[in-house]
Amino acid sequence: MADIHAMELLVALQKVEARGAIETADRVLMLARQVWDYWLPTTTAQQRNITDGLKKRLTPYRGKSFAAIVEPVPFGELLRAIAAYKGGVFVRTALQLAPLLYQRPGNLRQMEWAELDLDAALWTIPSAMMKRTKLEKEQGEAPHGAPTHASRGAAALIGSPVLDTGARCRNSAQKVFPLAQEPRSTKFLTLWLLPVPVPLA
Repeated sequence: MADIHAMELLVALQKVEARGAIETADRVLMLARQVWDYWLPTTTAQQRNITDGLKKRLTPYRGKSFAAIVEPVPFGELLRAIAAYKGGVFVRTALQLAPLLYQRPGNLRQMEWAELDLDAALWTIPSAMMKRTKLEKEQGEAPHGAPTHASRGAAALIGSPVLDTGARCRNSAQKVFPLAQEPRSTKFLTLWLLPVPVPLA
């Protein structure tokens, strides 16, 4: 590690950039920074993080936005497609909840009974599950409440008997959708492909 110089790393990153892989170069630099941050406290000699300042020498990476349905007509088509879905009850219910709760698919898949207050129509998502900075997650900020009282239909869907697998309990850490017990359940892959909808009027 001590024998690697900043210009050597920069040359390697620029070769990645030359292939047009701007995002990959950015990620490699980020990982290299983490490696040096981990190594520095263990070294006995005076060393520095050679990744400092290299980002300014690379082409800036601008993340791409994912497509979303924002026009009323295609959004209506999406809702009709969800209503006509004939698959399993858990996936169907989760798809029906998506436009009502307006939450990330990963949060919806990992919803637990203990996070729900159906009487108040409130779903409280733990802060660690929210899309926040690493520092905010480490500091354990207060949970974020995702209210469903804009549509009592969401609370009704969650509280329907079809979702009661015997594990339902106000204090239960069991998943509302048991197919999501595995991180990437094949049957639940549908929710990863669902576009982010606009709120219902």
